[in-house]
Amino acid sequence: MIEIEKLKKLIDPSLITPGWREIPTDEYHADKTAVNFSSLKHIEKSSHAFARSYWGKPKKRTAAMRFGSIAHLAILEGHKFKQMVVVMPDFQSRTAAGVITDSKNTNYYRMQVLEWELAQDPKAIVVTTEDMDRILNMIESVMSNEAAVNLIKRGKPEVIGYWTDKQTGINLRLAGDLLAFDVEVLTDLKTCQDSRWELFRKNVESHRYDLQMAMYREGIYHITGIKPQHGAWLAVESQEPYETRIHEVGPKYETIGDFEFRRSIDKLKKSIDEKTFAHGKEEIMVGEPTVWFERKYIQLGVLNNE
Repeated sequence: MIEIEKLKKLIDPSLITPGWREIPTDEYHADKTAVNFSSLKHIEKSSHAFARSYWGKPKKRTAAMRFGSIAHLAILEGHKFKQMVVVMPDFQSRTAAGVITDSKNTNYYRMQVLEWELAQDPKAIVVTTEDMDRILNMIESVMSNEAAVNLIKRGKPEVIGYWTDKQTGINLRLAGDLLAFDVEVLTDLKTCQDSRWELFRKNVESHRYDLQMAMYREGIYHITGIKPQHGAWLAVESQEPYETRIHEVGPKYETIGDFEFRRSIDKLKKSIDEKTFAHGKEEIMVGEPTVWFERKYIQLGVLNNE
């Protein structure tokens, strides 16, 4: 059930203090007084999807999501990573008959892991030897990229900020990966499988990184009075060959992101005012191929170029 009265609190500016905050990441993610990007992006699908994301049960973190968070910490806050990380030993596994096996799906293996985990500090970040090897390769890749090193050195990681949108009165929040406090560069670290632009941009458009950048630029402007001069995605591959590339946010993405941010905020305000968080459109659509898919079959003579 969507609790509309609680969502109305998103337009109560007395619930937040605008500006930068030094708070734990867990506290930031649990906050329900202001909207973050992770929830706002769902309103493109429907206002109901936003409400479910914002007020529903938190999604279970996947192994990939957890690894991405750990990689962020290792690359941007190496001192914290070194203090908190614990590498799990390579435990031996045996079958019920006592035969040594490579399978980790045995009671013998699971009991060893459980006993070891119970002996660790609850706040420790536990990683496998395989994941630690991947993280070290990613760090080495970033450190070998001079431009990436300069971005990291001049910026402050995990910057948390709160503000109220002047046009709608909606409370908003951000957790920027890396911000240079001369407000010249806003950098967002993204782990990926392939950092080449022609492949990475698929992530930009499918995950709406453009909207995220626009929202963060807007927040920084409200808090500091200055918009970042540049935005950049620091793309680091999480698998072989572990390459790092920097992609500056182009003016077209900035324009599209600004448009989508304003449209999303306005849609959210309308839903709150009307107390209606409706599902997506229910009309039946006639399915048509994309231009690129259609062109392939025009060239093959299957379709007419009409």
